[in-house]
This record gives sequence, structure tokens and C-alpha cells, in this order.
Amino acid sequence: MIQLTANGLYCAAGDFFIDPERPVPRAVITHAHGDHARFGHTHYWMTPATAALARIRLGDFACTTVNPGVPFAVNGVELSFHSAGHLLGSAQVRIRSHGQTWVVTGDFKRHRDPSCEPFEVVPCDTLITEASFALPLYRWPPMQAVCADIVKWCDSNPDGTCVLECYALGKAQRILAELATLTNRPVHVHPSIDRFLTVYRDHGIALGSVQRLGDSVPPGSLILAPPKAVTRGWLRRWTKVQRGFASGWMQLRAHRRERVGRGFVISDHADWDELNQTVVDSGAQRVLCIHGDSRIWAEHLSRRYHVDARPMPETQP
Repeated sequence: MIQLTANGLYCAAGDFFIDPERPVPRAVITHAHGDHARFGHTHYWMTPATAALARIRLGDFACTTVNPGVPFAVNGVELSFHSAGHLLGSAQVRIRSHGQTWVVTGDFKRHRDPSCEPFEVVPCDTLITEASFALPLYRWPPMQAVCADIVKWCDSNPDGTCVLECYALGKAQRILAELATLTNRPVHVHPSIDRFLTVYRDHGIALGSVQRLGDSVPPGSLILAPPKAVTRGWLRRWTKVQRGFASGWMQLRAHRRERVGRGFVISDHADWDELNQTVVDSGAQRVLCIHGDSRIWAEHLSRRYHVDARPMPETQP
């Protein structure tokens, strides 16, 4: 029913792509990150929150918005969106055709996240799942404990500035929402983060005390900024800077040493345990893995859970 092509996942029965890489007539979008929601498609299908976030990046576009759980059709094929827990509005895609149910997870996670809807288990016959962190060494610590460490890190630099690098959409808002439960400290955010906050607040997400980053900040401040904005010249604007980086890749010490002085393990993708539990909970008898360590994980799934698991091969549409 679904093929992996050079342009992304393709459903021939409905003649649509899921998160296509190049312009197509019909694009079903899982979430608003730039490597999934791209400019130039003739028509888009996505959740309302994803559309609101994507329009900030892409401008206006022809789009059908569909609430999670509500069936809709594309060229006679029935689809529905179901929460992926990756960021606000993110969705898995369920496709039903010829008596078969397929689910494309897109990017997802199951850890608690106050900035988005929780992950929904969707039963299916075939599961197409990401494998970004599909190795046993990737097991995420509790987010609240990590954010408590961020607060302590800032407290240890009362006369300076702590700059925490994080992705502008999704991760930054998750950090803000978690910090809001731990501290009243104002957080200064780069404009590329700030532009998404209205959509989050419109969806009832509490983000705490947030200030758009200006030309100066008081001592002891925490700044959130995307990695591309953090250059040597930009850092010279602040005093006694300590740099941190929030990512699942910070689980590896080598990445921490290469990137910054302090790494915080925060991922918006499923870890090893979540990936395996999702396969079990879905009831899928066939699992197709994309991205990441697909081959290693597929072999594990076949041995441990006796399902037909394999990396998804690329074909021509």
C-alpha cells in the first residue's frame, strides 16, 4: 500500500505522498518541522495546529485541515490523523484500504510532554515507524529531572549568561513548558523561537515567563536559541557565557565534548524502550523501519517479538 521512494512515502492507491521532499500534487503532512512540511505542494492535508505552525514558516498554501481521529479521504483512500507526541499538532497517519490498516508513525515520542498532545496507540496490520534512536543505549531520563538540572546550571552562573541551544520548534517550547513548572525565572528566547509561541498559547500551552531576546539581558539569564544562530560573534554580546545543548544525541559523551560545555539529554523522538513498546502495542505483524539504525532494530524485532520486521526498501512510485 505504501512505498518508500526517493521523494518520500507514496500511496499509489490514493496517489499521495506523506511528507514528500519535493513538490507534489497531494501531500499529507505529519508535522510542521522543515524536513517534513516543505514549500511547493499543490495541496496539503494536516492537523489544524500543524497548519498554523507551518504557515509561520511557509506562508499561505492550499490546505485541508483535519482534526485527529476524524476520517477523511484522498482519492478514495481512507485516512485519519492520530497524535504522535512529537510536537504540537504532530500526527501519525492511519491508512485503510482493501481490508488492510497501515500506520505511518512519522516522528514520535511517548514520554510526557506538557507542550503537545500525548502519543496515541493505533492498532494496525503494518507499522511504518521511525528508527532514529533505535539502539539500547538510547533511554531518555525524566524530562523534569533534566530541566531541574538546567535550573541548577543557570543558578551556578549568577553573574553570567547561560545559552541553551535547542531546535526552534517543538523542543524549545517543551523546555519552556517544563521550566514553567519549576521556576519563575524569565527565559529569553531568540526571535526564531518567539514567532511560534502565539500558536502554542492559542492552544492552551502554558509557557511561563518568556521574553523575546533583545540587545541585552540581565546577569544570571537563560537564553534559548537555535544552533544556527549561536556563532562566536553572536556570543560576544553576552558576558561570562556558558553554553549548553539540548538533544538526544547528548546521550553520547563524544557529542557533548564536540558541541558545547554542557549537554542535556532531551529528545522529541522515541527512545529504545518506547520504540519496542509501540511495536508491541500496535499489534502489527509487519514492521517497516525508516531512518536511523533500521537494520539492527529490525533484526531485534524479528528475534524478540517474532514479527516480520525489516528496513523499508526504496522503490520507484
